[in-house]
Amino acid sequence: MMINHYVKSSLQENVNYQRLCVEQPIEALTLIRNIVSRADGVFFKKAASIFLIVRAANVHQRSAQLLDKLMLSFALDYGTSRFADIKFNFQGLELRNKEINDHLKVRCAGLLETVPRYSPGFEYLGRRVTYLHRSVRKYLERPDIHQRFTKHSNGRGFEPHTALMSSYIKELQISEPRKTILNQPSSLPLFLATVLHYAHDADIAGSSAYVEPLDTFATLTHSARCKSIIWAPARFSSFLHIATKWDLCAYVRVVLERLTSETKGFVAHTLLAYALARTDEYYVHGMEQMENSDYRRDRFPPSNRMIELLLQYGAQPNKKLKDFPALREWTAFEIAVRNVCAILPPVDTEESENRQYSEEEKSLVSNHLAIVKLMLDNGADANTTLTHQGRIITSRKLLTETMGKYWRSKEWNVDEMFRMKGGKLAPSMIRKWIMTRGKYWIGIY
Repeated sequence: MMINHYVKSSLQENVNYQRLCVEQPIEALTLIRNIVSRADGVFFKKAASIFLIVRAANVHQRSAQLLDKLMLSFALDYGTSRFADIKFNFQGLELRNKEINDHLKVRCAGLLETVPRYSPGFEYLGRRVTYLHRSVRKYLERPDIHQRFTKHSNGRGFEPHTALMSSYIKELQISEPRKTILNQPSSLPLFLATVLHYAHDADIAGSSAYVEPLDTFATLTHSARCKSIIWAPARFSSFLHIATKWDLCAYVRVVLERLTSETKGFVAHTLLAYALARTDEYYVHGMEQMENSDYRRDRFPPSNRMIELLLQYGAQPNKKLKDFPALREWTAFEIAVRNVCAILPPVDTEESENRQYSEEEKSLVSNHLAIVKLMLDNGADANTTLTHQGRIITSRKLLTETMGKYWRSKEWNVDEMFRMKGGKLAPSMIRKWIMTRGKYWIGIY
């Protein structure tokens, strides 16, 4: 019933739907029946819902066109809490997996490739989809289909991003497409940005399956990146820096684990500058070339996840970033504080007067404040002073003043955040602190 409903909802706007259902139902129905007939016992107990190929091909005269409609979706309903006490016949499960995989090979030949490895959403097959044919990929990337597809698979443990990413990487392993992609400066940024976009989505979904194909991608694109103006080593000296900018935590963790104990801290601290950067020129340049970019973000803000990871591997918030020329006079904590002020208009400008901030802008400010707190929790000096707009000021005073001007409800939170970590209050702020906090306590009691 669920399959029938999903097929109808996907094809109901197609004027040829009724005719296609009459002419071409046999192969799709046979596939579904074969799989469902083998999904007894174990699969019903695990509440696994399998949605496979829905095929509607329009045949004209003697030649069959390419697939007119194609939807590939796997969904798994986890029943761990309900079926914890059930004992499974793993030998029988393995046989069922093999049978289903054989059907996939026959029915989906050339459309996808699988390997016998774990991947979220494919546990019941015991295999990982590593590649989708370009025609499948392009269909799933259509904005309307992508929206339905994402909504359908959300919360079901299915992670399609690695397979979509691998489909692009597969093109680099074929001679002619590789020449076209890597030797044309105009197409390279878009290609790289698209692959990294899917890697980022896979990482956010909690998958590490993308790490291995991304390693291959880094090797295949190394020479081209070195020749590119946008990806020049002078600005981004290694793929690890790029992965840091794109918030690929699983990939960065794997690479850092390969390093010696003495090297990890140094590399992590160098990467911290990239994690704190607020712009992403090569990503924006790549996205400008995209026609269907309405469901893709236009930039990434600094990531709490990545900064926390680098701090765990030895990055120092109070140490200057000497290996990053543009920031060599500042510590990582100073940059985090400056980032909060940099995304807001200067104090006492016309732009700042009576301005109402959107939820997106507030979210961005909150993200930067969370990074400041994260660094304070990891040993940042709460009494750090810095030069801002021609005056020397403590980080505590600068941020409380800034929030008092733009976002009054956050002023108390910021001040308390520094106070809890030993931040001293500037003499000029003591009177204001007593007055405001006195009113606060009177209001409570």
